[in-house]
Amino acid sequence: MIGVNNIFAFDSSKLIVRVSDTGLSGYEANSILSDQYEIEAEFADLKHVIFSITVADTELTVDKLLDALHGLISQKHQINNYDDSSIKPRNGLPRLAISLRDAYFATKTRTVPLNEAVGHILAESVMPYPPGVPLLIPGEIMEQRHLDYVQNLIENGNTILGTEDSSIQTVCIVNA
Repeated sequence: MIGVNNIFAFDSSKLIVRVSDTGLSGYEANSILSDQYEIEAEFADLKHVIFSITVADTELTVDKLLDALHGLISQKHQINNYDDSSIKPRNGLPRLAISLRDAYFATKTRTVPLNEAVGHILAESVMPYPPGVPLLIPGEIMEQRHLDYVQNLIENGNTILGTEDSSIQTVCIVNA
């Protein structure tokens, strides 16, 4: 894939395993690998589990990982056909209402439940992790499409960063 989609190099220390064809999400697979096999991944997303193979690993530790992955595959799982459209933000950039600086340093803000933030200017970032790239930044207006996407990510075990409320039940908005 080098040279495609801005991929410029290969990191041989990373092992990315697509597990969605097993019927598991990456989060579910990660949990099983941790609980049943004592294997800890670097992180997971809806379809993948990512491992780091380091200089501290030996043939024995890599074999343990491979055995665990084979065990994971051999287990019967209900097939969850995740709709790719539900795990990708819809096209189009968010609308910027005020500058990032003005929103970030706004003195008149308030916290509202996440589902009430639609139509309001955010005073904080909403950043799905992985990949850790902001979906929304301070100054942008949350739309229904953003709320739907964030709720879908949360339902599927994804982490959202950038908000004061780490449970993302609430978000901070700028008082207009």
